[in-house]
Amino acid sequence: MSQRIEVEIDDEGRLILPSPLGQRLGLSPGTTLVVEAGPADATRLRVQEQGPRLVDKGGVLVVEAENVAGCEDSVRDGREERMAGLTMRFGQFAGERMSQEEDFRIAEWRRK
Repeated sequence: MSQRIEVEIDDEGRLILPSPLGQRLGLSPGTTLVVEAGPADATRLRVQEQGPRLVDKGGVLVVEAENVAGCEDSVRDGREERMAGLTMRFGQFAGERMSQEEDFRIAEWRRK
């Protein structure tokens, strides 16, 4: 991009970009920009790459990231093994089979 655009810094020290420029560059509120000093009086502004982030799903922190090609089966198999173990342990503690509602909750959880 060889276009020159002037931006200003407000009283709070924030960089103010024209909205059309932010939209064209794919910037949104919360995007982190990195300012790098270059040779002489040059300054470079670039978007900070986003890594995996943690999200709260029903009180459990879960990493939200891109899937790695080919790992879906391994993840699903591991999840099913853990759920089977939990289901067996829960049934042993209760001394009885799970209720229909509990079966439904586990099936819903597996679909996620």
